[in-house]
Amino acid sequence: SDDPQLRGLAYTQLIVMLNTYSTTKHSDCFQGFNGDELCEKALMDAADNPTVLCHCGKYFKNSDIDKSIELIEKSLSIRKNTIAFHYLGICYEEKAETLAMGCLSPKEKYLKKYSPTKSPFDIQSSKKLLDENCSLVQKSEKNYKEAIMLSKQRNIPSILSLGKLYQRSNRFKQALQQFRQIIRLEDTKVDYLVALITAYEGAGICLQELRKIHQEKSQEFYVQGREYFTKAISLAADLASMKSGPQQCRTFVWKSFEMLKKDIDCMNECKDKSKEYIRLLKLIGDYRGIVTAIETI
Repeated sequence: SDDPQLRGLAYTQLIVMLNTYSTTKHSDCFQGFNGDELCEKALMDAADNPTVLCHCGKYFKNSDIDKSIELIEKSLSIRKNTIAFHYLGICYEEKAETLAMGCLSPKEKYLKKYSPTKSPFDIQSSKKLLDENCSLVQKSEKNYKEAIMLSKQRNIPSILSLGKLYQRSNRFKQALQQFRQIIRLEDTKVDYLVALITAYEGAGICLQELRKIHQEKSQEFYVQGREYFTKAISLAADLASMKSGPQQCRTFVWKSFEMLKKDIDCMNECKDKSKEYIRLLKLIGDYRGIVTAIETI
């Protein structure tokens, strides 16, 4: 095309497709494509196009966080957009985590985060606690809120990200509010099943933490927490049974499984333990485990 804006947008679409499909069965289609070069060409043709700036900014998030922030902020200076605010919130949170982990680069952070000493299933342990007074955390929070407000409370990824940010900075009451907001949305089950699973588990974790603070509501929070964990596991099992469901979906709810299993381990009667194990294993669709539990009874 002779139109540089259209060319820039076309390069941007290739970047989006490269990010989405380069690690799937369609990866052969993208051999020879270089994301950095595509971004360079897109920005050369359409340096003032907010869509181009936003997606190029997202692309650089894992390699050059400062460049990512610069491009997305430029995009927002031209046009306010809920997706751009969300990406910017992620960038500031990533930068805050890099700082908290004492890393110099995203690559170093990745190596620390997924070191062999950590369980591959323990998702919570790979996340560093953040200080709510850190300016980067505050900027992340502000941008998530902007994204939510601009979308009229419909940007589910931003609501979820804000909840997880609160959770990581030990603000469990605020985090619980965000997770419950997702649970209440009617269309979440259809469009954002993974987000709904994460919200149920996040809400359960928050209630477990709030039990330690509000002793008078300990039993109430305990019961609600179990309900949320159970729902998270049930939905994850449903997702795993779908042909289009991600293969790693059961790792989304490892914390839920861990908390429910811990409750069963504390029971006194062996027969009751085995029955509860069967219920839990049936919930996640582990029928081999059920046979073992029945043999134990």
